[in-house]
Parts: sequence; C-alpha cells; structure tokens
Amino acid sequence: MLHILHLLKKNDMKFSHSLTMASIVSSVLLTLSSTALVFPLSAQTLTILQEFVGSDGAQPASGLVDGRDGRFYGTTQHGGASGNGTIYSVTSAGEFASLYSFSGAEGALPYGALTLANDGNFYGTTIFGNSTSGNFGTIYRLTPTGQFTTIYTFAGADGANPKAPLVQGADGSLYGTAEAGGEGDCQGSTSTPGCGTVFRIAPGGRNLTLYRFKGEDDGGRPIAGLVRGSDGNFYGTTLRSEGPCDCGTVYRISPHGNFTLLHTFTGGIDGAFPTGELVQAPDGSLYGVTSTGGASGFGTVFRLSKRGKLTTVYAFTGGFEGGNPTAGLTRGKDGYFYGSTGIGGSNNAGTIYRITPKGVLSVLYMFAFNSAAGGSTLPSRLIQDDKGDLYGATFFGDQPCSFSPAGCGTVFRLTPATVGFEVAGHSEVGGKTAREKNKVLDKFR
Repeated sequence: MLHILHLLKKNDMKFSHSLTMASIVSSVLLTLSSTALVFPLSAQTLTILQEFVGSDGAQPASGLVDGRDGRFYGTTQHGGASGNGTIYSVTSAGEFASLYSFSGAEGALPYGALTLANDGNFYGTTIFGNSTSGNFGTIYRLTPTGQFTTIYTFAGADGANPKAPLVQGADGSLYGTAEAGGEGDCQGSTSTPGCGTVFRIAPGGRNLTLYRFKGEDDGGRPIAGLVRGSDGNFYGTTLRSEGPCDCGTVYRISPHGNFTLLHTFTGGIDGAFPTGELVQAPDGSLYGVTSTGGASGFGTVFRLSKRGKLTTVYAFTGGFEGGNPTAGLTRGKDGYFYGSTGIGGSNNAGTIYRITPKGVLSVLYMFAFNSAAGGSTLPSRLIQDDKGDLYGATFFGDQPCSFSPAGCGTVFRLTPATVGFEVAGHSEVGGKTAREKNKVLDKFR
C-alpha cells in the first residue's frame, strides 16, 4: 500500500540527483505515470544538518551510526585534504566535526558505514588503499579520541574492494564481505578479478577468509554487508548468480564458514540485484530490497521466511512511491521498516518511505528536482533515534562543489508525519514458481 505524506516543494530545499548503478541512472529520464495525483499534505520537517563543500568531505555513500555520545558518525567517499574521503561526526543540532582525512596510503574511498564495536572503537573499510600491496582495500579502526590505525590490508586472494559495513559477532570478531578478489570470474565495478569473499577479522587485525565465492550457483559480488541473525549465523546477498538472469542471491554463512544458498533471484516478480543489507524481524524472517525487477521492473521489498520461502511484500512502480531502491531497510522502534528509493516521487528524484511487514507502504518524503542537476541519492540505509526521527546522508547536494557540479552531499534529519492516503501494493511469492497477485486499492482517511 502507498501512503503519501509530504511533497517537497522546489523552494523548500533543492537537491541534485545521481545514482550508483548505471541501470538506475537511465531511469531518471522516465516520465512519471501518476503526476496528476497531487494532494495537500501535512508538513514534514526535514533539517539539513551538514552540506558538504569538498574540503570537509564529499559524496557520503554510507549512512550514519549512533556513537552513544550524542553524536552520529559517518564517512564520505571523496573529499578531504587529499580527496580520498573523510570520517566525520555530527549532532542532531548540526554541530559538525571532521575527524579524519584519508591520504590514500592507509586507505582510500571509505564507501561503507562505520561499525561501533563493543570495545568502544569504530571500525570501517576502504575500497582502495596501500598501492604497494595491490590497492585492494583496507580495514581500519578509529578510537573515540581520533586515533586512526589501519589494522588489515587486503591482498586480493583474501578479498578486494570491500564496500560494506562490518558486523560484530558473538565472539567479538568483526565479519564482512569484499566485493571482489578470491576466486572465480565475476566482472564487478572495479577491475579486480574474483567473485568476492566473506571474512572474519579480530579487533587486533588477524583476518580469516571464511568463504570465496565462485560465481556459480553460490553467486558472486557480495556488495552488501552481513546481518547477524538470532540463530548466530550471518545472512547476506550477492549481485551475481548462476543462470540466464544473473540477478543475485540470498545466502547464510556460519561463523565457521559453512555456506548455504537460500534463494536465487529470477528477475521476475521476485526482483533482481539486491544491493542493501538485510534486516531481521522478530519472527526470524529477513527483509530486504531489490533494485530492479518485480511486477513493474522498479524493484521490490521482499521477505524471506526461516524456511527459505521468498515473498514479494511490495513491488515499486516508479511513480509516487518511488523505484529502484538500493539502500537496505531499517527496522524502526515502532515495528515498521524504513527505506529510500533512487527515483520516483513528484519530481522523479527519490523518496523516503515506511512499510509494514505486510506491505502497507507510506511515502514520508519526496525529494525535489531542480534545474541545476537533479535530485538526491540515498545509497545507504537510514537510522532512527529514540524520538522516531530519521537520519541519513545524500550522495549529492544542492550547490556545486569541486568534486561534482551536482554538489557534495548532505546529512539530514527527517521528522515524519502520520496522515495521508493509502494504495494497496503487491504481495507475491517469489522464485521460479511465483504467480503475480496485483491488486490496487485506494483508501482515503
């Protein structure tokens, strides 16, 4: 279902638009099919906490993490003193601090979000760095006092070009994925060979490769990170898979490296190309998104049961509710899931939405299109504070900067409202035997 809550006017706040996948970029040129459905809507409060200018960072590809000290912490993929990315913190009031600027030698292009470990330190990854070791990426630690240490440098066979955040296991180790490296022949977003790996690293820096993807029925290119399940196992997705579609997989892996394939996407009703991290519901089922596929081809929200049955909870149309979601979902304290889309909305510039476990989708915010460069891109998941406010980062901003004429990105806070109208969405069983059940209803409150 669709629940429209807000329309961002052009003069309220301008954003620029670009997307991380070529297939999504081309979708920006599509004309919205439902532009006539504009209604007076209750006011939202979106506050820009930081607009990057380049020297303080540019293009934040990662979301934020709550530092438990009244500040949120994040990274920018570019910008800083050497242009190789930064680490920063910001408060809910917009008090910003640059914490670290990457030089390239110790790491470059921190794409994934930070992870706050039990020891009180932050851990993260860089796509590149340390060219003397092959420029395959690094894992680093940042203390609360700002002391930076590279704790591991990838060599290729153990993985390369990690783009996802780390997750801490019950044993205190950090678990993660590397998009490339390892074995197999998967063409990824970088020139590095290999289909990617799953690894475990101790906070002190000792690394163990748990699994090397082969690019066959096990999939390949795990661009998204892992989620730790209530059963102690880890769950993740890949962008590649075996078969004519080559549309990605969902898998489970134990802390000891025992690998199980759970679902292979067909590109039909069940969707294609899952790019974001999964999230687990209290009943043990997993929720995630695919960036394309579904009944209309604009991506899906799906649920995977503990028994491995995949159901399409919602199929995006590319209209007012949005389309092409690349960021994973966040489970809110109210039991809803929150996410974002790359296109759609009133200006085809993307949306922020809320969805119930049964597929009632509410559009919380529509980003605006402006003549300068486009709209706004949210490549990573949102976080929610105790008051219910949502925090996130956009890859581009309004004013041109030295790194992009579309702007260097923003950090924002959104306070959602709670009224609007609903439209029923799709609920379909995914996989090769899926049957579409497309029923649309309008319900005004």
